[in-house]
Amino acid sequence: MRFEEAQHENSVVVESRDLKGENPTTIAASGQLRDYYWMPDGRVLLSRGEGGANQNDSNLWEVKVHARSGMPGGKARKLTDWAGFRGD
Repeated sequence: MRFEEAQHENSVVVESRDLKGENPTTIAASGQLRDYYWMPDGRVLLSRGEGGANQNDSNLWEVKVHARSGMPGGKARKLTDWAGFRGD
């Protein structure tokens, strides 16, 4: 995980690499990313703020990652829809 600073917004970036430690690939990047957990089955669970009217809303998302290449297997999929929950 690394942090990027832009002119008006900070962003958290979760990266992966191939088995040789080369070819960095972005798994997720967001100014609203609060935490992540890399599951043994190759999925990455993300806690991400939803913003909007209630800044306290957080939800869980998942991204599947290919074990050999480190590449994401598609776009993040939203797992929860929790209003008023903040997952810090």
